[in-house]
Amino acid sequence: MDGTPASVDLTVEVDYALYHQLLPNFADVSAEAARRAAATGANPRRRPTVPLNPTWRRDQRHVTVSMSVPVTGDERTVMSSDLATGCPLATDASRAVDDHYAGPTALRKLTNNQTLPVAAAMSTEAAFHQAVAARRDATWTPMAPVPRLTVTTLPTVDGNTAVSVSITNALVLAARDLQDLSLYDTKMAVTVDSPALRPQKLGFADDDCRYARIATVVGRGRGCVARAGGTANTLIAETLPVHIQRDANSAAPVDISFSNLAANWVTTLPALGAEMRAFHRGWDFGAAKNADDRRHIERLRDQFEVEVQRFELGLDLLRADPNLARAFELTNNAFAASRGPVAQWRLFQLVFIVSELGALAGRENPTHPRLREELDAVDVLWFPTGGGKTEAYLGLIVVGLFYDRLRAKERGISAWLLFPLRMLSVQQLSRVNEILHHAEVLRESENVGGDPFTLGYFVGSGNTPNRLAYPDANGWWPGLTEFARWSEVDRDAKRLVGACPNCGNNNSIGLDCDLTDQRLHHVCRACAHKLAIHASDDEVTRYQSSVIVSTVDKICAFARNGQLTAINRGPRARCPQHGWYTHKACIAKDCNTDPATHTAPTGFKDPTPALWVQDELHLVREELGVFAAQYHTLLAELARGAGNEPPKVIAATATIEQFEDQLSQVYGRRPRMFPTGGGTLERSFYTMVTDDVRRIYLGVLPSGGGTVKVDLAGAVTARIIEHVHRLTDDPTPLLAAMAAAGVTRTAAEARSMLFDYELSLAYVNSKAHGVAILDDLNRLSERFINGGTDRVKAEYVTGETSLGELAAIIAAVQDCDTAISRADRIRGLVGTSVVSHGVDLDRLNFEILAGMPPSYAQYIQATARAGRSHVGLVIDIFDRANRRETSMYQSFLTTHSALERMVEPVPVNRFASRAIERTLPGVVCALLWDETRDAHWGTEEDINTTRRFREWWNARAAQFRPQLTDRIARAYRCPVPDPAMSADEQRLVDDALRRWDQIELPRIQQWQSDWLTGLFSSPVMNSLRDVDPPAEFRGGSHAQQVISRLYP
Repeated sequence: MDGTPASVDLTVEVDYALYHQLLPNFADVSAEAARRAAATGANPRRRPTVPLNPTWRRDQRHVTVSMSVPVTGDERTVMSSDLATGCPLATDASRAVDDHYAGPTALRKLTNNQTLPVAAAMSTEAAFHQAVAARRDATWTPMAPVPRLTVTTLPTVDGNTAVSVSITNALVLAARDLQDLSLYDTKMAVTVDSPALRPQKLGFADDDCRYARIATVVGRGRGCVARAGGTANTLIAETLPVHIQRDANSAAPVDISFSNLAANWVTTLPALGAEMRAFHRGWDFGAAKNADDRRHIERLRDQFEVEVQRFELGLDLLRADPNLARAFELTNNAFAASRGPVAQWRLFQLVFIVSELGALAGRENPTHPRLREELDAVDVLWFPTGGGKTEAYLGLIVVGLFYDRLRAKERGISAWLLFPLRMLSVQQLSRVNEILHHAEVLRESENVGGDPFTLGYFVGSGNTPNRLAYPDANGWWPGLTEFARWSEVDRDAKRLVGACPNCGNNNSIGLDCDLTDQRLHHVCRACAHKLAIHASDDEVTRYQSSVIVSTVDKICAFARNGQLTAINRGPRARCPQHGWYTHKACIAKDCNTDPATHTAPTGFKDPTPALWVQDELHLVREELGVFAAQYHTLLAELARGAGNEPPKVIAATATIEQFEDQLSQVYGRRPRMFPTGGGTLERSFYTMVTDDVRRIYLGVLPSGGGTVKVDLAGAVTARIIEHVHRLTDDPTPLLAAMAAAGVTRTAAEARSMLFDYELSLAYVNSKAHGVAILDDLNRLSERFINGGTDRVKAEYVTGETSLGELAAIIAAVQDCDTAISRADRIRGLVGTSVVSHGVDLDRLNFEILAGMPPSYAQYIQATARAGRSHVGLVIDIFDRANRRETSMYQSFLTTHSALERMVEPVPVNRFASRAIERTLPGVVCALLWDETRDAHWGTEEDINTTRRFREWWNARAAQFRPQLTDRIARAYRCPVPDPAMSADEQRLVDDALRRWDQIELPRIQQWQSDWLTGLFSSPVMNSLRDVDPPAEFRGGSHAQQVISRLYP
């Protein structure tokens, strides 16, 4: 409230509901009594009874309460029970109970556990009521709940007055009663008669005036959500808050279809550039209320100016470089073949691709100042989930593939795509495979030279084989020969993708073995097309895949696998049967080809990948981010050591805050973000918010803690599935509801709409919670089967779900239509956090969350699974016993209006003091492998074993050590110096060299392991998550006592 008045006058409109018990329907009781009598038979010793299970009547109540509360120097509280006329709420509740029990159908307490003898229930209805009356407990008196309104005032330090209004049920029961004495669906509307309400401004708008309206709130709920009412001084308490998220459409100022750009980019792109200039000139400053606000919006305009300049640079490069122009045209033709002739880019995708062309052209002319600037920058592509980030960087990758071939890089790796988690790469792998197929068809038909475009999947032995010929002792791989003996069904379960890009079948891919060439082939069982996928580490290095998809952890392999030196230096030779190799001989087991037939490499111009793409950047955090940061600077040094430019780094995410810090820390380059927003939240050059609904969010805070949220999530999910099931069988109620809203549809159209909502996803934070919800769906399925209708097929996706199983589930959902029996369609999905990234299903439009994910970033990712193609419904079930979740619920409307501002900055520090202990062994090993390719002291021998490494080291160490020391220092330095981090960087380098000289160098020369990677004080990391097991720490008994007293 404004100021400190003498009193605060309030009018409170209270709505609540009571549920009263009624006698059950006589026909129902009689039928149950007859069934029980028949089951008893003629046994005279048994006296069966029938329970009187009540029916319920909802009694909706409305009460108006006026109160005046004095404002003093201290906290002052007034209750509705203090009013001279008595409490209107308690009076109303008592009257409601009295009115109910005055009626003849009210169920009262009986003397015999609310049961009747079956004989009394099987007679006439009159006799039934007489028997009930005869058994009434005369000592029992109905009770009424005691609703109470409490108002508290408290002056604040800024000279205003804080007012709290709450409603509680003051009834105290010694034991559970027959009646339900709870208050249901309670609502309050509080109107302040005087003084005026004073809105509060939340902090997240302090540095961005565009959020000023959203960040202004009129109140804060406790156990509810406060929102503004219809008048300026009215607040409403919501217990089921609803937020409607509007859709944002891509702008299209010119024709940006694939086919038009392939044929007419010469005129289309300049026209687009002119539109960008016009938007810049007409920049919207309407959100600026003061000079500071204007300066902020001017900074946004200046950032957009940089985007315009980068786009114009890309356009100039297309005009100047025929190879780049042709690569751009071929890319658009490839996407047209993939998506259809009338399909088009989203505007931000096209501008992004053209703006990044400088990084591709820079590999031909790295000393050009503007191209140098492009190579030295790390760009994050930030766009909401489902907005098309994947297609944007895939478009750039395909341009890079064609450009490499046209500039005489005939083979080798052009792009490396990284994901933080293996599950993220499954669906993305299918997308990459699909567009590479169409690009390869075009490459061949257009006579573009070089090797075919291929895709390598490089994730490790837990998912795909490292060495094809040998069984993996710690993974599932049995060895190629044994795997060939598996049945086709068992082999196919291990496939990486299910969809065939050649014939369009979404679930037809299987796995076959080629024992002669030692290959795993993904083959379409429908059209016999062989996919260009390399599914093992062996094949990725032997065939030098054009695009590699891997987890971010796989960059550790540079320290363990000398074959990866080919990525920057090219391979040494090619076996005509088994492909490329780097050291002395073909790496295929028992290869017996004549060495004289092996050939020297050709066509590996600029072997270092042009692009390094990190998707889901927000997950590269904490220790993963620290280790990744120190390995990324190593990778830049490996490229430099080979005489090449490091790859251009692109990152993509839908959730990021303080991106400058994260990009600088992880990649050591100049950070940039694309695209820039507009002067308002509703309009940028790339998108415009419309009135169309994208998602509807509903918040629920159930009473109780423990597993209540899980129980409710399971019940609601089952209820939604059942409701859609019943309406599909008989859409009459739906048709009537639509007709009442002025919408006319046929029964077939209604069923088609319902099909889009028959698939439900329940998101859980623990596997046990998922099992509980899956049990609810299985019980619903059993009930359906017993009722003679279709079962509910449900699947549970966790981190333990294999890639093949996940691919099969995705294919089953994507390939589903009404021609498939409803009993065979997946209608229920239960998933842990593994489904919150990279699982994009158009048919998934209903989602329920049993508790909140650990952060807002994860919440945004999780809820983005629903509503990709139709309006999505997201139900958030919060945990009342969890303070964080309760707070999230109470600020539900505000936070959902600005979810992107709720994202926490990513914690990552490349200079973490102890990280060197884990990364230095891998850094040294990777550099040692790289030095085996050096012309001066290189060797054809594989130095993986200590015996070979020791021979090589002892013969060269005296001359070689200064070179190695220098490279270790550079491996820990940022490839693009940043003066702000120079002091920390120097400390990091000094620590690394000190540890090398004093600990690791003496240690490896003790030769205490049979393997190079085991010679160090700690083994070389297998994974960036390869850290010591966590140790539990907690307070002692005294601390527990203090906590228990503070929070009883």
